[in-house]
Amino acid sequence: MKMLKPSDIPPCTIVISDRQTSVFPLVFYNYGLSEKLHDYLGFDFDCVVCEFKNGDLNWAVDLQEWRKCGRMAFEKIRQDPAFFEFVCSEVVKACGEMVGAAEKSFAADYSRLSNDELLSLYRGFAEGMKHLTSAGLVFSFIDTRNGLMTAELHSILSKRLPPEKISEAFSILTTPTEESFLKKEKTSLLKLGVSAAKEIPGFAALSADGLLKQIHLHPSISKAFQNHFESFFWLPYNYEGPAFSETDFAAALLEHAKSGKSFEAQLKALGEEDEAIGKAQAQLAGEMQFSGFEKYLFDCARRIILLKGYRKDAAFKAYCLMEKWLYETGARFGLSVKEMRLLTPDETKRMLSQNAVPAGLAERYSYYVFVTKRGVHELFQGKEAKPFSERIIPDAVPQYEREIKGSCACPGLAQGPARIINSVEDLVKMRKGDILVSIQTNPNLLPALGKASAIVTDIGGITSHAAIISRELQIPCVIGTNVATKWLKDGDLVEVDATNGVVKKLGS
Repeated sequence: MKMLKPSDIPPCTIVISDRQTSVFPLVFYNYGLSEKLHDYLGFDFDCVVCEFKNGDLNWAVDLQEWRKCGRMAFEKIRQDPAFFEFVCSEVVKACGEMVGAAEKSFAADYSRLSNDELLSLYRGFAEGMKHLTSAGLVFSFIDTRNGLMTAELHSILSKRLPPEKISEAFSILTTPTEESFLKKEKTSLLKLGVSAAKEIPGFAALSADGLLKQIHLHPSISKAFQNHFESFFWLPYNYEGPAFSETDFAAALLEHAKSGKSFEAQLKALGEEDEAIGKAQAQLAGEMQFSGFEKYLFDCARRIILLKGYRKDAAFKAYCLMEKWLYETGARFGLSVKEMRLLTPDETKRMLSQNAVPAGLAERYSYYVFVTKRGVHELFQGKEAKPFSERIIPDAVPQYEREIKGSCACPGLAQGPARIINSVEDLVKMRKGDILVSIQTNPNLLPALGKASAIVTDIGGITSHAAIISRELQIPCVIGTNVATKWLKDGDLVEVDATNGVVKKLGS
């Protein structure tokens, strides 16, 4: 018998929307917040409602509780640098735990494992993810739906700069100079391209499959290519894949080869970008004459953004590696990977310990709700689910005519046709120079993001995926518009003035 009733649930607001995801792995966010958050803020989260419709997720919370966590986390960071250092170290530690557990699972010989050993692998991953969620979301609280760090840093800059220069200075001063996995992948691929161009003259005229065959005919290039693949194949995985294939990397090499610049020139430009950011930060910091406390806050922002990207990458790598566990375990019980993703932790435990496969999984393909309230976790499907979905408050969508506003994640100006890109299926719509418009970007959309002349999102703060990627790619980005995907449609000609956070429709 279910313990939770709709009346137990306060009105909840959507703070995360995503595509192509299921109970596994999203429920561990709920578990982490309701079981481990007290290690950082002194209490655990009370309520989360996860609504799944055809694989699309709305992750909703009591906004008052979310904001309480944000205020508490931000004040602790402001007043206690030791707390900030502690949370940073916990995020790194949890990333290691989670990826380590997934790597152990990926390397396992499943033909030799008992069901109890399969359950042990699952629990190792789950504990790592719960730890990473509770530590990592401490930083998300202060940004998503709160903007506390952004507001304070803007206030600091507003005392020293005219309004039109604040966004650019903010972007420069909060951009990490350390390499992300995305930057490392690009550097590695360009270095591979330098060698391949020497060994395979004229390869730019080949197809991706043709280039791949040529690469494997050259032992030294083949080895370097395989190392690159094994290091970065998981980058676009998000929650449910797909990962990069070898052909995808060959196609990326061809894109670089056809860019009009040599691989050497592109590598040099990449290094110069990093150097330019470092110099611009040093120059601005000198001009601003920040106090010690102000320097600390900007350092916190850069490290939070760096760790947010690191946390996401670690999680997506782990999800990718755990797909083998889903496949191998599901095969024992006649379940597909898709069906395995629909199981709750309790159902997974019963299946592995009691051979009890849950009934009615097919009903979950289209619609179900997973609810957490005071440490109780329950899944509802069919008619039982609807009253819980009704506890989610829809955002009001004001009527706009010519422009909408959000926040600047990366300054700049761009014009082009809008493309609504929310899932892998949408990628075929994207053309070079289009404006990518998304509810919330994710690693699945990397191929489209690389073609965009600007990015616009409904949801997100300075640590969102779109904000991080736009700075990596140095393209204008407006985040947190709330309504862009509803206000725009494919093909609308728009201007993105990211510096001022404005998106305008052009033409009649």
